[in-house]
Amino acid sequence: MLKHDPNTHSLYWINWQAAFDVAKETLETQILDDGQRFLLEDLRDLLQRKGLTSFQGFHPPAKLIQPKHYFWRDTQ
Repeated sequence: MLKHDPNTHSLYWINWQAAFDVAKETLETQILDDGQRFLLEDLRDLLQRKGLTSFQGFHPPAKLIQPKHYFWRDTQ
């Protein structure tokens, strides 16, 4: 069995999309003090503005765009 050496340090990595999910879930499920809540809300909001969220599925567009021109049209 390996023993933990207190003189060594571990390095962990997480991508931004996973960090968004962790922040969001923590805000929804944990009791936090004001400082923790502010930090996680700020991180969540920043990542959402930057589009660094996990894939949430496809959503219909807010407005359907009718094309004026086509790349190809059948001329029958």
